[in-house]
Amino acid sequence: MQNAMVVVLCNLKPRTIENYVSQGMVLCAQTDDGSKIEFLSPPEGSQPGDIVTFEGYERKPLDVLPAKKSPWDDVKAGFIVDGNIGCYKDPTGKNLAFTTTHGVCKAATVTNGKV
Repeated sequence: MQNAMVVVLCNLKPRTIENYVSQGMVLCAQTDDGSKIEFLSPPEGSQPGDIVTFEGYERKPLDVLPAKKSPWDDVKAGFIVDGNIGCYKDPTGKNLAFTTTHGVCKAATVTNGKV
C-alpha cells in the first residue's frame, strides 16, 4: 500500500482493530464472489485530500457522528463497481460515479462487483 493512491473514508468513529485505533477506511473493489479484491483508485492527476463527490448530492458532513448508528450503515450496500467505475447506487437506483475534479474513481481490473 506504500505510495499507492487510494480512495478513503476518513474521520470515522474510532474503532480498535488489532490494538490499533482506526478512524478511516480504504475503499476496495471486489468481485461478487470475493475472489479478487483491489484498491479503488482516484483518477490520474489526483492529489491527497481531493474530495470525492456524487452528482446531485450536496456535501454536508456531520459535525458529530451519531452515537448509536453510523451513516456508513445507510450507504454501504449501495457502493458498487459498475463496469470498472466505483459508484453509489442511490435509493432511486441510479448509479452515481465516485468523482473528483480530475474524473472518476476506478478499479484496475474488477468489473461489476462491490466496493
